[in-house]
Amino acid sequence: MKKTLTIQSCEFVKDGQKDGRMWQLFRVIDTDGKKYTTFNGVYPELVGKTVEAEVTNQASKNVNPKTGKPYMDYLLGEPVQKRPEASFPQSPAMFEEILRLVRDNNRMLKDILDANNPPVDEIG
Repeated sequence: MKKTLTIQSCEFVKDGQKDGRMWQLFRVIDTDGKKYTTFNGVYPELVGKTVEAEVTNQASKNVNPKTGKPYMDYLLGEPVQKRPEASFPQSPAMFEEILRLVRDNNRMLKDILDANNPPVDEIG
């Protein structure tokens, strides 16, 4: 199942070799406190970011001594980084203020350019 999560932390757990191939295991915790495991080494670079990833539930080899049932592992697949939602002014007054600031900024830039680039007639 696909899930959107914001990565709070990612830590290296262990590494090894199987069938001549190296692997690394990471523990990922999202901002809701849910724990996942993954063999995908890109997750440490995604701390603080929101991603969408395939989550697979898998029974662990470890058994819960209280229930006698295996723990559930939540395995993360390849992440797709989500773009932050665009934030637009919520009121017409805020929009007008932003527009005024942009116009003021453009006027200041024009004044600076005019001051540093005299008209052609003044060049001797």
